[in-house]
Amino acid sequence: METEKELARASMGRSRSPYIASQSFLTQLKKTLFHEETKKRFEMMLGEYAPSFMQSILSATTNNKLLMKADPTSIIRSSLVAAYTNLSIDTNLGQAALVPYGGVAQFQIMKNGYVQLAHRTGNVARINVANVYEGDIEAINPFTGDMRFNLNNPDRSILNGFVSYLKLMTGADFYLYMTVDECKAHGAKYSKSFYRENGLWQTDFVAMGQKTVLKSIIKKWCPINPQQQPKITAALEIDQSVPRQYDRSQFRRHRVLRSDICGWSRCQRGGEKGSRRNSSKNYE
Repeated sequence: METEKELARASMGRSRSPYIASQSFLTQLKKTLFHEETKKRFEMMLGEYAPSFMQSILSATTNNKLLMKADPTSIIRSSLVAAYTNLSIDTNLGQAALVPYGGVAQFQIMKNGYVQLAHRTGNVARINVANVYEGDIEAINPFTGDMRFNLNNPDRSILNGFVSYLKLMTGADFYLYMTVDECKAHGAKYSKSFYRENGLWQTDFVAMGQKTVLKSIIKKWCPINPQQQPKITAALEIDQSVPRQYDRSQFRRHRVLRSDICGWSRCQRGGEKGSRRNSSKNYE
């Protein structure tokens, strides 16, 4: 069995062949994941929880045939973002996911992840999301945005849309309602994978609709201070994107994350000097 040092040396080289065979892909992913520099960065972010998080990367990848065709380095980069934002990529928790698109892995926040982020601000007393069926909404006050639910709706079979509710610690509360057509239009405009047959918009539209109204109400009404809550800001900004390999401008407002993604990428191509300069950072 290869030692970790041998795996590390092997991972420093660039593979020019496409990642087609699942076994060769898994070997390459493990070599990259267990590289000393990669482990160090996960450990600096997660401490004692790093090993279990790294194992969840392998589990999430091996359970997704399309992810096993993605560039392994994009999987690591997106996983570093998930680690930085303290969102689990365990599919059972529904906080974040590695989503394959165009040969790379995107970092994507899921419904439970948005709920987690909202509560972490310390400004949220309650947040919820629900499906809205025909006849559910008895009235909407256009001046205040308040909604009244029809408790006596006899037939909740036709899905009309989704509603999110946010109540702040100050007592202020908000509703945000989007119809099915509005959610589809949003997905078609902002999601590159909207029309993919095996994409979440096509396979689990309800989950994506709920996620859309949750994200919208958080971005619109939840107070978030970028200086005091950089991890939450980073998660919202990088959602549904692939952290680019050497582009520092993508993380210009997130110094710690920027140095980790870019520094790790430089190390993967053989330049460890930049990563050593960033070896003692505070992730709190």
